[in-house]
Amino acid sequence: SAREQIAGQLDARAADLEGRHDGQLEPVRGEAKELAERLEKAAAEARRDLAETQKFVEKISQELEPQMRARLEDSVSRAVAEFEGSAARVSDRQLVRLMEGSQAVTREASAQLEARTGYLAALHDWQVARAGLERAAGSLKADSPVIRQPATSGVSAVGLTTQGAEAP
Repeated sequence: SAREQIAGQLDARAADLEGRHDGQLEPVRGEAKELAERLEKAAAEARRDLAETQKFVEKISQELEPQMRARLEDSVSRAVAEFEGSAARVSDRQLVRLMEGSQAVTREASAQLEARTGYLAALHDWQVARAGLERAAGSLKADSPVIRQPATSGVSAVGLTTQGAEAP
């Protein structure tokens, strides 16, 4: 029936849009993955540097006054906090960009799908109205163009029997 064909076409179009949506998101995903790898590498380097700094602090603390030890530990803590804050800000910015890109693609796909659905609904309504007019005028026959002729865009015409009742 026309509804099944419309539903089939809408499903196919939705699958096509989803495939395009995934294709458009792939570069963004790649960038996000690359950024995550760089952040992990930087974090590993920071941990290594932190471990080396802590060893140095221990050596100095044994040799120098306890005040120097407190100053160095404070300095290391601030450096780690700054690094973590910077990493979090960069990560947040990348996540926001990824989400904005995803939302834009989703909005575009949704708008295209809504426009196509509206067009198909109007086309279907037109065919139903045309068949109703022919039926009311008594000119609806088995060989009527309304029954035989498929509508544009691959949507078939309304299926009516020769008595004018809708076919199952």
